[in-house]
Amino acid sequence: MDNPLDLLEDFTEKNGRPPALPKWAYGNVLGIQGGKEVVVKQLDVLKKAKVPVDAIWIQDWCGKRETKLGSQVYWNWKADESRYPNFKMFCLKMRQRGVRVLGYNNPFLMKGSELYETALERGFFIKNQAGEPYLLEMPDEVYMLDLTNPEAFEWMKDIIKENMINQGLAGWMADYAEGLPWDAVLHSGISAQEYHNQYPVDWARLNREAINETGNEGFIAFFSRSSFTGGSQYTPLYWAGDQMTYWQKNDGLPSVVPALLSSGMSGMAINHGDIGGFASFTRMKGRIKITRSEELLKRWIELCAFMPVFRSHESVLPDENLQVYDPEMHEFYARFARIHQRLRPYLEAQVETASVKGYPVIRHLYLHYPDDKNTYDLQNQYLLGEDVLVAPVVKKGMRNVEVYIPPGEWRHLLTGEVFSGGLKYNVDAPIGTPAVFVNIDSKWKGLIIE
Repeated sequence: MDNPLDLLEDFTEKNGRPPALPKWAYGNVLGIQGGKEVVVKQLDVLKKAKVPVDAIWIQDWCGKRETKLGSQVYWNWKADESRYPNFKMFCLKMRQRGVRVLGYNNPFLMKGSELYETALERGFFIKNQAGEPYLLEMPDEVYMLDLTNPEAFEWMKDIIKENMINQGLAGWMADYAEGLPWDAVLHSGISAQEYHNQYPVDWARLNREAINETGNEGFIAFFSRSSFTGGSQYTPLYWAGDQMTYWQKNDGLPSVVPALLSSGMSGMAINHGDIGGFASFTRMKGRIKITRSEELLKRWIELCAFMPVFRSHESVLPDENLQVYDPEMHEFYARFARIHQRLRPYLEAQVETASVKGYPVIRHLYLHYPDDKNTYDLQNQYLLGEDVLVAPVVKKGMRNVEVYIPPGEWRHLLTGEVFSGGLKYNVDAPIGTPAVFVNIDSKWKGLIIE
């Protein structure tokens, strides 16, 4: 095969392709925490400010703890009734106002939690070389479920069905799964080194089976950050991991597009990034502080508006970081949330192609222009589907961006200016006007986002 798209189609036929996404996935997914009162109050403020919100992602649905890394989820996969009283009713009332509720889980349990005690008693954790439950510090003491144990696998699946799906969650982040220790002892007797890469595939399969077995395929979806060969047949949606809330090339805003391009070429057909990044830290004595600036958050919002899913993250230090729901961000955030909503027909078509053919929604230009050597080394721009070209600003202080326009005629979606293909341009891109183009020779030539 000479066509790279044919290669991807052949590969994903064997490796698996994602299902179509639920309707909520094409709207604005607001990352927020703090308990029922905080969430409801903030939603009311955003509604008054005319910020559209289609779903809320509340990681702390099961509780919260403070660690040396910041504010983190309490790993006990059951609603924290002190933070969200009558959680099932909370989810129902959110749905009645047109807002879906998303949560969080992972294959660990916190020492001392209710579910930990059950899993410990039933021998559901991976073991160390001494035959004891394998203690991991992340940074608190946690234990990892042994997914090679059929009883543990079904037990965790039942927890998701009862404590998450039946309570009204419309989706969740299915986190971690990439960290099985190589010296662990497993129920199946297989070596941990041999099973290491299979673990995230089985974790995705577990979550997907819980959705399917409750009749919720197409209505509920989870998003993952880890996978291996065969994982994409189970995972509906990936995200690009936990970037730093900063500008550095290898682990900040500039790292997002390369991560999405490479994962798309690897068969992860539907992927996206956290708006704003995740990892932050402050070291006041050393005067080192890495948190979001207004410029950084706005550039991240611009980028993520042109992805399959538009979802924000509060970061590991919510109180130290500027948030999309802060008053000074309302107008900007609302504008790009609406832009993303207007892309829905186009995004739905690209997701359908991902499900049927395995083509990534976020594509390297090489996939459509394999004979054009100008596309080979491009790492900071991408095609959204085939007919929308995105070239984000990812450098601090920049107000323009170098863009290679592929063959054809391409119209800037915000300014209307037309660019001829096969050339590089230095395109003006002040904050609020990202460099995004539509192919005017395509059936989407009339695409309007504002």
